[in-house]
Amino acid sequence: MENLPSCAAILGSSTLLIANVALAQSITPAPDGTNTHITHNGNTDALQGGTQAGANLFHRFEQFSLNAEEVGQFLSNPSIANILGRVVGLIL
Repeated sequence: MENLPSCAAILGSSTLLIANVALAQSITPAPDGTNTHITHNGNTDALQGGTQAGANLFHRFEQFSLNAEEVGQFLSNPSIANILGRVVGLIL
């Protein structure tokens, strides 16, 4: 019983983990050549780039998660009719 961590040590570790998760980026582009770029500015994530095929623009993300206070803004040119996104990793 002497080698067991105290309740305070366990709680402290959990608190640290939660703090680290809260600081993580909400949207992460996939490193697969689709050329998606994210610019973080306060509570807004501007999504640019992507891969264009005709009037379609494709984005891939490792993770994509926004809370009620965050904005994800897809930026493109007027010739784009459809923006399609695929999450290939972690969905929070």
